[in-house]
Amino acid sequence: MKKIIVLLCSLVFLAAFSTSATAASFLLEDVIAFDNTGITGITDDTIDVYRGTQANYLEWGGDFIKFTHNFNFSPEPSTIDFATLTLDIRDDFDCRSRFEFGLVFTEDGTMAIGEVDTESYDIYLSTRELLDGSYRVVVASICGDFYLDKSTLSIGYSTDTNDNAPVPEPATMILFGCGLLGLAGARRKAQK
Repeated sequence: MKKIIVLLCSLVFLAAFSTSATAASFLLEDVIAFDNTGITGITDDTIDVYRGTQANYLEWGGDFIKFTHNFNFSPEPSTIDFATLTLDIRDDFDCRSRFEFGLVFTEDGTMAIGEVDTESYDIYLSTRELLDGSYRVVVASICGDFYLDKSTLSIGYSTDTNDNAPVPEPATMILFGCGLLGLAGARRKAQK
């Protein structure tokens, strides 16, 4: 009889752990490459407006570009774990002053300001603004001039892979196990 009770308890705990939901992690990257007339390649991303002679060239004192990353999650996220905006900026080295400064302002209110060199700049974003599938960014020249070559939006997110399976509560599993033990005890008593 002890073997039957141990077997039943083992099956109860096995069932409890086999129906629990699991999460899968995904990485979505949306890349916008710029040239002097706008965005290169076929994409649903948009340049909303720019001030200057070229879309990707931000000149001295106030030129800016406002653009939107448009993307689709597949599969839909249950949580967004992190988001990073990487801007590839190229200095033209034709400066009127010793220092060149740029400004970045994003949809979630993140703002970055700093001296511009030829390199990639990472900006860590708040994740709450990303669920609608679009993200707006403004890049401006405060002083100096530089090229904006590329913008990469990287989003790490998780999704439940077993959405339809209910996750049993511990108290429910304990009650179920006690019921099985009670039935085993009643059967044992009836056999005697």
